[in-house]
Amino acid sequence: MPDEALSFGDYVLEPHERRLLRNGEPVDLGGRYLDVLLLLLRHRGELVTKDLFLNEAWKGVPVTDEALTQAIRSLRQALGDEAQNPRFIETVPRYGYRFIAPVENVREPTETLGHRAVTMRVDTPSPVLMAALGGALAGAMMAVFYTFAASAPSGSGASAGVSLLVVMFAICAGIAAVAAMGIALGIEIADRFAALRQYGPIVGGAIGGFVTGGLGNLVSTDAFGLLVGRAPLGVTGALEGLCFGAAIGLLLFLSRTGTLAGERKSWIALAAMIGAATGALIPLLGGTMLGGSLVGLSNAFPEAAVRLDTLGSGIGDPGFGPLTAAATGALEGMLFCLYVAGALAMAQGRARHLTKTAIRRA
Repeated sequence: MPDEALSFGDYVLEPHERRLLRNGEPVDLGGRYLDVLLLLLRHRGELVTKDLFLNEAWKGVPVTDEALTQAIRSLRQALGDEAQNPRFIETVPRYGYRFIAPVENVREPTETLGHRAVTMRVDTPSPVLMAALGGALAGAMMAVFYTFAASAPSGSGASAGVSLLVVMFAICAGIAAVAAMGIALGIEIADRFAALRQYGPIVGGAIGGFVTGGLGNLVSTDAFGLLVGRAPLGVTGALEGLCFGAAIGLLLFLSRTGTLAGERKSWIALAAMIGAATGALIPLLGGTMLGGSLVGLSNAFPEAAVRLDTLGSGIGDPGFGPLTAAATGALEGMLFCLYVAGALAMAQGRARHLTKTAIRRA
């Protein structure tokens, strides 16, 4: 009869294998700390006294209270938990600790053959690729919008419209996919640091967006300068990437640990609002969104037949003014946050589901 694993949040503790997994990936944790965590999980919801810790985890070996305090501190760091605002381990002053999160008993995905253990491999979707797909979908929708919003010369045939759509799709979907990959990669890297684990999505997303946006701005302006001798002005870059990286990181953080964890409709509504607000504020504060970048690109080449700077003429805001920039920015931000943050949250949730399903079926 295989040992039962213990599942809580993003984590699965496998007592038989002496390991802790987070979304299927091993968490570096010392043997003594695993014993402390296992004791807490087996007594979840109950007060575990200091004497019980010393008798069970330290097997009666004389140690100071500081050893237990250090063990709990290390566990909290590994789990991204906080003493002042605990999600997993609650301190009961002067007496001990209590594990407060829901715990589910599942079977370990191992079969013991003599002294060998065969562990089931769980293939989980890549968050970076999922984010790229979400970004590409958001960019594709914006490509369709800007294609129909662009003013083309009169008499242009259907082939010209198709060509414009292809070009817009390549630009918009490509830029959005690369930006999303950079943000997701930043989050993935930050998640590997225990000290940042709880707020890793926000910090990592902001840094990933900043670096990707800055490099994208540098490469695009230099490429145009080298190839055609002039570069477009007002291309989206590092600060815009930082804002959206932090926004997506915040949404992912809320999907993991916040009050909206599991509240899909509320989370979607919040994602739309945060994305729209971020996208609208950036141009109002002097930044540039994708639409503004396309306008800057067309303005750099006055001989171009297709124009986007007439987009706001219908609302009394000619020349792609601040009102138009804010409105289109809100649309871009809403789509980008919904699709990218949603893709990352799906990848994260799918990883947890596959791990737990594999454990149950083992």
